[in-house]
Amino acid sequence: MYPLHVTQLAPHPSLDIAIGLARVPMEASLKVMSMADAELPLGATVLVFGYAHSTFEEHASDCRLLGGSGLLGLTSNIICAFHLGAVDGYYPDGFSLLKGQPSFVHTAETLGAQSGGPILDEAQRLVYGVTSTGSEQYGVAVDIRAIFDWRIPFLERYSLRDLANLGFVRVRVP
Repeated sequence: MYPLHVTQLAPHPSLDIAIGLARVPMEASLKVMSMADAELPLGATVLVFGYAHSTFEEHASDCRLLGGSGLLGLTSNIICAFHLGAVDGYYPDGFSLLKGQPSFVHTAETLGAQSGGPILDEAQRLVYGVTSTGSEQYGVAVDIRAIFDWRIPFLERYSLRDLANLGFVRVRVP
C-alpha cells in the first residue's frame, strides 16, 4: 500500500463516476490495466476492488475537490481486497440508484467503501466499470465506456479516447 497524493479530481456532471490524477511513488510496482471497449458477457467472472467494511471519519487533506477544502478519509480500519463475482446483467439505461447510467450488475460483495473501485477481468487486464453501489450479495458499476468521450476539465478538455489515441491511456477491445 502506498499513499497517493491526488492533484486533480473531477466528478462527471451526470454519471456517478470521477477521474483524477495521482502521483504514484517511483518504487511502486503496478500492473498496467486497459479500459475495455466492450460489454461484459453474462456469467463472466469479475473482480471488484475496494475497501469493504471500512468505516469513515473526517480528516484534513491538501486535496481540493472543485475548490472545496478537505475530503472524507478512511480510518485505520482499512481492509483492501478483491471480491470475486460474476456478471448478472447489463442495463444500458441504468439499474437501481443508477437510473440513466449504463450499468453492470454483478454478484461480488460490494459493501462499505467499495465505491470508486474498478470491476475488472484480471486475466485480460481490462477494467470494465467503476463500482457505485451494492450490498453483500450484489454490486452495481457504471460502464467505463460511458466516460470515454467526456471532455475532462483539468486535462485541457481532452477525452479518454483522445488520450488513448495519443498513447497516454489504454483502451482496447478484448
